[in-house]
Amino acid sequence: ARIAPGGSPASAAGSFSVGIKFSPTGAIYCSGVRFYWVVASSKTVKLTLWTDGGSSLATANQTVASTGLFETLFSSPILLTAGALYRVGAWQNDGANYSKSAAAS
Repeated sequence: ARIAPGGSPASAAGSFSVGIKFSPTGAIYCSGVRFYWVVASSKTVKLTLWTDGGSSLATANQTVASTGLFETLFSSPILLTAGALYRVGAWQNDGANYSKSAAAS
């Protein structure tokens, strides 16, 4: 079973990006991103995978019109190196609500 993420509600006006950072324990291919959209609205979200240094490795767009879990695939899988730090984020440009944890930075 899948559940919505926890955390405190927050909102932003205008353009913004939210995401996570992670480090794979082994070399893997990343073919896409799964994310949970909380508020039913018709928006296009740009998903990006970056190196920790800020170089974009892959991007994909996803239109969301309902709440729930979405899976967006990149045009081709990206090889991720074990132990390296990566960031993945969702960007959209017309304000939205999101959930954040106390550890978010």
